[in-house]
Amino acid sequence: MRYFVLFLCSVICILSLNFFIDAPEDVERKLIISPYVFDEGVMDPNEWDDNTKFSFEPLELNEVRLMAPTSGADMWNLNIFFEYEGGVIEATAEDVQISVGANARPFYNTEEGHKGRSFGYSKYINDSGYMAFHPTGGYGFVEKDDITIPYFEKPDPGYPGKKYYITVKVYKNAGDEWPIVTATLELIQLEDKTLFNRKSDMSRFFSIELISYE
Repeated sequence: MRYFVLFLCSVICILSLNFFIDAPEDVERKLIISPYVFDEGVMDPNEWDDNTKFSFEPLELNEVRLMAPTSGADMWNLNIFFEYEGGVIEATAEDVQISVGANARPFYNTEEGHKGRSFGYSKYINDSGYMAFHPTGGYGFVEKDDITIPYFEKPDPGYPGKKYYITVKVYKNAGDEWPIVTATLELIQLEDKTLFNRKSDMSRFFSIELISYE
């Protein structure tokens, strides 16, 4: 009987401690930004060829990577994969056109990959998915008022060293006023030595850097 009482007291003590101890908070989720980039061993994007490898790789804060060209590498524009389960991911920019498609898939260079895409300067996806980005001074697939703009008639020519900024925010729910996460991406136009010599102000090559995350 004495042992039973001791056992019962132990159980009561354990339950009491669990009642007063705060439950551990959920592990903080992180927005993962994975651009489609060259292999880290590539130093000059102008040296790429059909054997060059590209992949979606997570971007670390203050890390500079070379993005796959805006045309070629089986895709159009600068493709980025965003991961954040249980939130709404919104990207905005003043001079970078953004596009998303069915199921937020990559912008494959196929007829099917061009269908059903939505273009603008502020786009969002639910949970995780892909967005494609086109700096207005670069070379790639772009639309204005649902009309494809010829590559050599763009009103905002670029130049090597030109910078573009993309703001990425994560909200718990659509329509929320305050974001959970805010990040800023910097794109820098690089020299393109082989893109139609008559148009040196355009380029297929850009570097990308995650310059802020909070």
